[in-house]
Order: sequence, then C-alpha cells, then structure tokens
Amino acid sequence: MNACENHLRTIGRTFIVLAFLASAIMVLGCGKQTVAVKRSEDGNNLACVAMAYKQVAGQGNPPRSINEIMPVLEKMGDPQTLLRSPRDGQPYVIVWGIDFRKVMAGRNKMSPGNMPIIAYEQQGKDGKRMAIDLGMKVKEYTAEEFARLKLPPSSTPR
Repeated sequence: MNACENHLRTIGRTFIVLAFLASAIMVLGCGKQTVAVKRSEDGNNLACVAMAYKQVAGQGNPPRSINEIMPVLEKMGDPQTLLRSPRDGQPYVIVWGIDFRKVMAGRNKMSPGNMPIIAYEQQGKDGKRMAIDLGMKVKEYTAEEFARLKLPPSSTPR
C-alpha cells in the first residue's frame, strides 16, 4: 500500500468516526430539549408559499401581491392547493412587503425565534393556527400565542 492509499484510508476512517459522533449528538441532543414535529401537508403548503415569497424577494423587491409569487408557485404544484390550508379550508393570510434581506441583515439584533411571520392560517384547527416565519420555521400557535405575534395591520384577518 502506498502513502496516498494509506492517507485516503485514514481520511475514510476519520470521516466514519466523525459521522458516527455527529449522529450520536443529533440523537442524544445537547442542551435544551426540543420536540420534533413531522411537517404536515399544511406545513408543506406553508413552506412552498414562503419559498416562493423568498425567491421573488431575492430578485430585488419583496412581493406585494399574489400575482408576484404565482409563477413560482405554479412550478411547485397547483397554486390553488398550495395557497389554501387543508386544516381550515381557508386561503392563507400572506404578509406582503417584508424585505427579508433587511431582516436577515439585522437578525443578530433579534431574539431567537423572533423572525417575522410570512404566512398563517386564517382559522386553523382545534384552537391552533399554523404559521411560517422568514426563517422557514413552521409552528403551530395557540390563540394566546398568536395574539402576541407582532403582525403588520395589513395582514388581517387576525
């Protein structure tokens, strides 16, 4: 075995050990315990809306209407399905005009989990509404939690 093969074998073993350690850390976790939530169809729809929003905003200006994100949504699937919550049957409320570049530039000043909401359910299910923030985090909010969210007045209904 030459030096190159020996070096590659050592790198391979190191990679396997590191992959094992990374897997163990992910399984065991560290610090604060979190609960994994399987993303539902509703979460997937919200994620598609947010991705379309961010894609359009990345081209210059944040979207100001459904017409601006529609071409992107059409590439992802049926826009009428993606724009409607399967939980309450209502169209999502989309918060237009958020410039994610400005938000991301100032994110160090934000507290964790305080990213602006891009879209949310009008009514939700069982007293809870799902929403997605600019960081692409889908979360289900109780009525009390939702009432505390800082949403622009233009994003009614509440």
